Amino acid sequence: WQSEISHRYVLGLYDLQRRFIEEFPHILLENCASGGGRYDPGMLYFSPQIWSSDNTDALVRMRIQYGTSYVFPARTAGSHVSTVPNHLTGNVTRLRTRGFVAMSGTFGYELDMANATPAEMLVYQKQVEFYRLINPIVRWGDLYRLWNPFKLPFASWMYVSRDKTEAVVFVFSMNSDHWSTIVPRLMLQGLDATFEYEVTEPTPNNLTQSSGNFLIIETEVPVYQLGVSSVTLTGDILMSAGLPVRFYSLDDSVVFLLRKAGGGSASPSSESSHEVTTIYSSSRPSSEAAQGMDRLLSAGNASNSRR
Repeated sequence: WQSEISHRYVLGLYDLQRRFIEEFPHILLENCASGGGRYDPGMLYFSPQIWSSDNTDALVRMRIQYGTSYVFPARTAGSHVSTVPNHLTGNVTRLRTRGFVAMSGTFGYELDMANATPAEMLVYQKQVEFYRLINPIVRWGDLYRLWNPFKLPFASWMYVSRDKTEAVVFVFSMNSDHWSTIVPRLMLQGLDATFEYEVTEPTPNNLTQSSGNFLIIETEVPVYQLGVSSVTLTGDILMSAGLPVRFYSLDDSVVFLLRKAGGGSASPSSESSHEVTTIYSSSRPSSEAAQGMDRLLSAGNASNSRR
């Protein structure tokens, strides 16, 4: 009956956890994927979330969480921002990227805040604020996988609210050779083709390419993928023409927040006075709007081709 050992072990584990939650119904229990393969749908009856892996390296987690998403919703996948160098891989990954990967799960921090610098503490604060903003979309929205990290040196997925009025899009570079590889245009999915969406970046990049050479530098001026802080596009354009993506480091990342235009926005306001551009679908009889859309959507390809 050796083949029954693992099966009976799991049945016994179910029974143990059943007795545990019946005796202590107010205790929040988190299960773990390691040590016996306890990451299975049955465990979600006893705990609302499961720790995905002890490997918290964001670049590795992209594949892990992409895979688990085929069975488990994001709100059940335990995912935290951990310290660098990573304790298992030794990788040093940008804090913004570690944060965005964790936001694609339950989100949290697994590091000693007492050792954080003032600049890091400010980033932590902003990450928490942003996660609270997108949390309902990630937890209860529909998932659309855009770039498969098992087939590409990039990863991307998006969550769309059930009424299709809001969406959040995560885009990652996975040590891609961004100097010679043209980043494909990001075609979104799951939107209402007839809606107009305000596309924003509440967490713009702080890296840019200096004028006249290929030097990547840090800047205090927000760096927006589309060159402006806010653009309005129809769902049709976003799904058929897509968005240009530029990476400034091997572990760079981007997040877009979409809200149906005119429906109000809770996204953090920017203190700087950046241009706000409104672009409509080419189906609208406005040559100026169509030309503006062409200029905007070609900006990403022009930047990528120069690399």
